[in-house]
Amino acid sequence: VLLTMFLSARANIDRALSLLRGFDEGFWRELREEEDSIDLMTDRVSNYLVALAPHLSDVLHISILDQYYKVVTEFERLGDHAVNIGQAAEDLMQKKLAFSEAALSELAVFEKLIGQILDYTESAFSRRDVNAARHIEPLEQVVDDAVYAMRENHLARLRKGKCSIDAGTSFITFNATEGQPVVISYATVLEPGKSYTNTRVMLNGLEFDAAAMVATEHNL
Repeated sequence: VLLTMFLSARANIDRALSLLRGFDEGFWRELREEEDSIDLMTDRVSNYLVALAPHLSDVLHISILDQYYKVVTEFERLGDHAVNIGQAAEDLMQKKLAFSEAALSELAVFEKLIGQILDYTESAFSRRDVNAARHIEPLEQVVDDAVYAMRENHLARLRKGKCSIDAGTSFITFNATEGQPVVISYATVLEPGKSYTNTRVMLNGLEFDAAAMVATEHNL
């Protein structure tokens, strides 16, 4: 059920991102219906875990149950983020606004980073792949830098009159929402003894700290 929750939430993230590129009422309806299913699964899994807890005495089993509580919360939040992005897309449609080509280009880079994190998350959770889990936190640091760069670029466009305040509000809402990817806490520490150079890289006009990306590449 937990894996189904994650896959449903991830599918909704994909739907939400597509809505930013072009709003579709059918996709928006599917997203909301899927979110209802995620909420239902969340309630049922949470109730099951609560009922199971009094019957566990082994420390390891209790620890595993605690992790499942955290996972349920994170997967539910992922679905909530998709709804927030969808609402931002709906707001743009209702105001007859659209992101600039520059903003869409930056969002494409951001979408790729989020996709990588979700790929590793799926592998870590479904196959208990600790190596995949190690990639997640370094990539999250890259996302944090990308969020900052995108906001700075947006403000620069706003100052030059190349972006409206209303469209910019939706852009910032997207950054605030999508900048909080789900992180599974299996083993997110980097390998000891390795050195990672603090460098700067450019991705499609976005400059950010690549130390975490270097760390990830070393771990491949």
